Parts: sequence; C-alpha cells; structure tokens
Amino acid sequence: MSGGDPGRLAALLQVCRPVVDEIVVALDDRVDPARTGAVVELADRVVRIPYEPPPERLLPWLYAQCGGDWILKLDDDEVPSAAFLEGLRAAADPSVTHVWFPRRWLFGGAGTYLDARPWVPDFQLRLSVNDSRLVRFPGVLHVPIEVAGPARYSETPIYHLEGLRPRAERELKVRDYERERPGLRAGGLAFNHAFYLPELSDPPLAQTPAEDRVLVEAVVAAPTPAAGTPPDLPHATRDEIDALWLHRAVDYAADLSVRTAPSRLESGEPAQIELALVNRGSTAILPPTVQIGSRWDGVTLGVWTPLPDAVEPGESALVVASVVAPVEPGKHILELDLVHDGVRWFGVPVALEVEVVRRLKVGILVREATRARALPLAEEVVRAAPALQPVLIGTADVGGYATTAGPEARVTAGLAPGRRKLRSFALAARRVRALRREVDVLPVDALILPALDATTLLERWTDLAAARLAADRGAPIFLPPPPAARGLLDRLLLRRLLRTPGVRVGGAEDLADFLAPL
Repeated sequence: MSGGDPGRLAALLQVCRPVVDEIVVALDDRVDPARTGAVVELADRVVRIPYEPPPERLLPWLYAQCGGDWILKLDDDEVPSAAFLEGLRAAADPSVTHVWFPRRWLFGGAGTYLDARPWVPDFQLRLSVNDSRLVRFPGVLHVPIEVAGPARYSETPIYHLEGLRPRAERELKVRDYERERPGLRAGGLAFNHAFYLPELSDPPLAQTPAEDRVLVEAVVAAPTPAAGTPPDLPHATRDEIDALWLHRAVDYAADLSVRTAPSRLESGEPAQIELALVNRGSTAILPPTVQIGSRWDGVTLGVWTPLPDAVEPGESALVVASVVAPVEPGKHILELDLVHDGVRWFGVPVALEVEVVRRLKVGILVREATRARALPLAEEVVRAAPALQPVLIGTADVGGYATTAGPEARVTAGLAPGRRKLRSFALAARRVRALRREVDVLPVDALILPALDATTLLERWTDLAAARLAADRGAPIFLPPPPAARGLLDRLLLRRLLRTPGVRVGGAEDLADFLAPL
C-alpha cells in the first residue's frame, strides 16, 4: 500500500519483482495517478483506494486481493536487504505459517541505522500463509496481524526509510499517530516520539552493509516520474474496504434466543449455553470484534465468547456462549448479549435464572512427610464421592487438584524444632488462637489428615491447627488411627487433636462412610 512518491514505489517494486510471483498495490487517493505508469507496468494489480487512517484498517481487504500461497507485506517506505531477497522463497517454509523479520531504522543517511532500543530489536510479521482461517487483523495502529500456527524469526532485515525524512515531516506524523492512538510508551518516551524522533535520545548508529546500501540508495534516489496519461485503474470504495475491518460501523439489529442452558450450577463452575443468533441488520457480524458477552445479576461482567464465524445479513447461526457461575450461592440472573468490543452492547439480551449451589470441598492436609499419600487419597475421595472436590492444603505442586495455603507457615514460622520446646509450644498455641479468630482461613467442608506420624512438635501443631480451624467451621474431621506419643508435649497435643469436635478415627475402609453424609 502506498501514499507516497510513485517513483520511489516503482524503484521498490523493481527490487522485489525478480523474487515474487505477484504484486498487488493499493494506491491511495493522495497519489497523482498521472505519475503511476511505471508502477502499473511492474505490478500485477493496482487498485485505487480512499485514504482513511489508520493504515491497518486496509489490511484485511488488501490481503483478500492476493492469490499466492504466501503473502509478503511491504510498505512504500521500506527496502528489503540483499539477504532478505535471496532467502525469501526459502523463508516460505511449509513447516511454519508466518515469519518475523528484523526492521532496521535508517538514520543519518542510507549508510547508517539506529542501533539501540527501541529500534533494536524491532521484529515485524511480514510473511504469512494466505489462509484467512489462520490470520486475524486487529485493524489498530501499531498492532500487527495475528497468525495462528508455528512461526520463525529470520535474521535477514528490512530497512525502514522513515528516519531519512526531514524532522519537520516526522513531527507531523508523530502528531497524527499520537492523536490516532495516544498513551503508548517505548524506550522511556511517548511511543511515536521514541521511534520517529531519534534526535531526542542521540542513539548510537551501525553501518549498513554495502550490498544493502546500494539497494536503499536506488530506491531513495529514484526521481519522481513525469506526468503522463492517467491509467484506467479500478477503484475500491470505502464500504468495500471497511466491510472486512473489525472496527467498522455495525448495524446492531440482531436476535438471540436460548436453545439449551443449565438451570443449576456449582459455585465457579464453567458451562456452555447454546444460542440461536439471527442477523437482522445490514452489515455482517464479524468475530472476534463482536462477541457474546455475559453479565450476572445485571452488574458483574462474565466471560466473553468469540463468535465461531461471520454471520451475514439475514443469516442465522448456532453459537455457544461460555459462562462461569458466580461464587456466591443462591438464585442468579444470567444475561447474554452480543457486544461490539470497545464500542457497545447490541442491546438484544436474553436472560435466564440459574441456581448456584455451594461447591463442597474436602481438604487434605499435606505435610512433607504425607505428600506421597495426598494424591492417592484425593483420588479415593473422588471415587467414593464424585460430588465432593478434593483440596490439597499446604501445597502448590500436586498437579490437577485444587490447592490452598495451610496453617503451617502461620503457626510454625521462626520456630525451630527440638530447641526451646516450651517457648515454641507457647508461641504456637497463641498463633493458633489468633488464626481461629480470622474468617475462612481454611475454607473446607470436611478435613482429612492422611497420617498422624508427626516427627516434631511443630508438625503436630500444624495438624492440630488445621483440625481446630475445620472444627470452627463445623466441618467433620477424619483421622487415621493415632500412633504412640513421642513424649509428654506430643501426648498433650495428640490428645487435644483427638478430642477436637467432629473428629472421626478410622481406616481406609471407613473413608466412604465418613464422606457419605456430606
């Protein structure tokens, strides 16, 4: 795409022509068509377009004009390096879907480029497979296209000519870009100032390789062509171009209706809801800009779900919304509506009542000595009572099951086992009492201790603290048969543990009976 000097554009096309199969050029209406003869001769297709910022809004339409298996995008103020041209066809490797190339910002002449942040590294996604199923166009200034699949980073550069323009011209671009997308930062400065006004930071320069300098100078020095007879070029309208732009104006006339939906969910449970969508407007409803939004009770924003595909005017589609139930139990109103991301809700909501029930959790206390038993015990809980959720207390590294912090760190921090036992005993006792005054320190509906084989008083205090916290919530506690005490203080703690309200002592064969009342 080009809005600049047609002589420089023709010189760039001359450089690229030997290594590409097709050239498609979008000439915006700032270019004098009477001077585009050479461009038309070199390109396979030239289309006139109306200019409207940001330039990224043109990309989905422009890519749709290309017929090759791969698409290389170059701006008219860029020049590929000799190594880039030589390796371009090899870069189109079928094992990847897109390739990033380093961009070098020329400054101070064709022979030098900026060699510091933020200009280095500056990788640009410029080569991608021509498959609309894999490519997404955000359509926002300074935001690259997105391509699904494996990628590769090349070392062959593209040279950016912007830094060779007079500073006054670059300052005008900075002003326009800052208005288009304010607030970005780079290199400790406002984004556009950092990139387009290197004079503000006096960065170091590196030498452009001789073979690349020749290419750059050939493009930069190209004269503006003399005016001739304007060629008869096709014109693309603003509507044609913006039809594929994600941020185009949208007709918000649509209908949503529920096909299937759950009436009861657990706290925090994910679910899917089938919806029928009818586009009653005059514009296509395009993903991912338009999504299915969810709200709970008219206030809390929920999950947003992208549409699976475009829905054209007059068409209907089956769509599926993903939702996550609130944590608070009770009856809730779930509202689903289409939402134009960053703009507005469509205002065509459907609402349904969902009963949210509390998720029952069985805590399993994990100490270092009982870590190996925790996972099999969690599996046994699931087998015996699938409605209950095992929660591993005091660990974060047992895969798959939910975890939560245990009382060990709060109770035993700073206390050394085997030293000054009475003082440690008294401090641990005070800490347990303080923990019991807090709310939901141990949010479980039942507690299981895998073993009572504590080897230190501090481990025994951890067992007792967990049991007391569970008992304060009215949660039953399952303990294995106790071993012999290891001294007077251990006997005292073990006795207090066994006398904790709600304690049941049993073997593995008794676990299912313990869980059944829950």
